[in-house]
Amino acid sequence: MLKIIGASLIGITHRRRGEALQDFFNAYIGNPQVSNHQEGNEWIKGWAMGDDPAFVFVADGAGSARYGRDGARYAINSAVIFVRNNDLTNKGPEEMLRAILRSALDGIEHRAKELNADIDDLAATFMALYVRSHECFSVSVGDGYVIIDDGSGPKLLNEPIKGEYFNETQFITNPEVMKAIRDGAIEVRSGRCDAFVVTTDGLWPTIIDGKPYEKFYKPIIDYLRSSSDVGKAVDELLNLLRGMQERYPSVYDDDLTMVVGAYE
Repeated sequence: MLKIIGASLIGITHRRRGEALQDFFNAYIGNPQVSNHQEGNEWIKGWAMGDDPAFVFVADGAGSARYGRDGARYAINSAVIFVRNNDLTNKGPEEMLRAILRSALDGIEHRAKELNADIDDLAATFMALYVRSHECFSVSVGDGYVIIDDGSGPKLLNEPIKGEYFNETQFITNPEVMKAIRDGAIEVRSGRCDAFVVTTDGLWPTIIDGKPYEKFYKPIIDYLRSSSDVGKAVDELLNLLRGMQERYPSVYDDDLTMVVGAYE
C-alpha cells in the first residue's frame, strides 16, 4: 500500500503583496482506496492511498511572469488528465515521463492561446514522479527537487536545475527546454525508494551540504508510514509548513510545497 500526502502554503512575501499562491501539485494512484484534493485561497492540501503505480506532479509559477500561476496550474491539470485518460501500461518509465512533460507543455500552450499571451507569460517549473514497486522515476525542469529514501536515509534524486547564470531558474517555457521536451531529451532519474518527497524551491534551506536534513524529513515520513488516517497526516504536514513560516519568516518566505509518499 502506498500513501501520499501533499500541502502547499502561500509565501509570506506573496501574502504581504496581495499576490496569489503560485505553487500547485496533484497526485494520481491508479487503484485508489482514498483520494482527496482541496484548495483554499492560500493553501492546497491533498492525499491519496492505494496500490501503485502512482504519479506526483509539482509546479511553481514564476513570480516574474504575468500568468505564472496559470502556467503552473495548467501544467499540473494537463498532466493529471493525461495519466487518467491514457493506457500507459505498455510504456516504459522514461517514455511515459517524457510524454507527461509534453502534455504539461501542451496545457500551458493551450492556456497561453486562451489568454492571447506569450508562452513566457506562463513560465513555471515542473516536476513529475512515477512510482512503482518501490522504484521512483523522475523528470524535473527548474529549481524544485526530489528526495528518495531506500531505507538507508533520505538522499537527493533530483537537484535544482539552474540556467547559465547564478540564481537563474529554468522554466518549462524556455525555448531550449521546450525543444528538449519535444525531442525527448530531458533526463530521467531513477532509484529504489521506500519513501519519497517532492518539493519546490521554498524548502531548499532544509538541504544542508547537499544532503536532506534527516531530522526534518524523517519524522513526517515515519508519521505517514504508521498513520491510519491520511487526512490527519496531511493536516499535520500543512501545520508543519505553517510552523516553519512562523519560526523562520526570513528563511521560508516563499511558497512552500511538500509532497510525501511512503509504503506501509
